[in-house]
Amino acid sequence: MNAKKDITSPFAQLPDLLKQILLHDENTDVNIAIKSENKLSDEQGAVMMGIIRKIILKTIGPTQLLATIQKDVTIDEPRAKKLALDLLGRRFLPM
Repeated sequence: MNAKKDITSPFAQLPDLLKQILLHDENTDVNIAIKSENKLSDEQGAVMMGIIRKIILKTIGPTQLLATIQKDVTIDEPRAKKLALDLLGRRFLPM
């Protein structure tokens, strides 16, 4: 199955422009950089990706991001704040 098709299916109801932004190849590089810079394990990186999906699909709001990162990624507050700022500024701001 096509990887881009897998990515778009949960986002089918999103506006076309937002889907184009989400599918842009640069997002993969940004995700990898954020994971690396925040010294996340592969498991924590996968959890981070789940949190990104939750924000995009509005399962959680931006105000819940910090608490969700602390709980789901299981990192301390200073690291969670840095990760939240990285996600907000580098992943969500372009949207």
